[in-house]
Amino acid sequence: MDAYTTNNSVNSPKELHAVRKLGIIFTVIGILLLVPPVLLIALHKMNDSRLDAQTISTSVTIHEEIDAENDTLYKPTYEFKVNDKTYICESSISSSIRPDEGNVAIYYNSANPNNCASDYTRTGVKFLYFFFIIPVVFIIVGIVLIVTSTKRLKNSSSSDGTTASQQPPTIPPSSGTDLSQGYDLS
Repeated sequence: MDAYTTNNSVNSPKELHAVRKLGIIFTVIGILLLVPPVLLIALHKMNDSRLDAQTISTSVTIHEEIDAENDTLYKPTYEFKVNDKTYICESSISSSIRPDEGNVAIYYNSANPNNCASDYTRTGVKFLYFFFIIPVVFIIVGIVLIVTSTKRLKNSSSSDGTTASQQPPTIPPSSGTDLSQGYDLS
């Protein structure tokens, strides 16, 4: 068994620095994993803010496809009318949840009705929030490792008031009377 498993602590400054580096790595990975869901949610929110009008679809077509795990995914396409002109609003996501075949609310940009979204798409985007869990765990673990290792490094260096680099050299016992043989005592 190693020292960590027998007494559950990391004691040497070298080990504490390694733990702090691991904490930094965990924090950076967590931040990097956080970028994609944040960007996707921001893009969807930006697009939703441009959708300033609403109507009800006139028909629904549900496309089905089988994914790699042999699950059925559904992707609805809605037709809707604006000023007697028909537009198509295709869902930007596929889901294993079958959408209602009835007519639904369609949100669109009044200046460009081709820019649209349905409640199905808007609700499906909410699953992106689940992708925050893993990055947040990485960040929390990283911060805990950094903080605890830093505190332990400070405690170990302040317990005797000196750091390892400030401690005087240890002189082994010698049989001679000249203690300065081969040692730099400055």
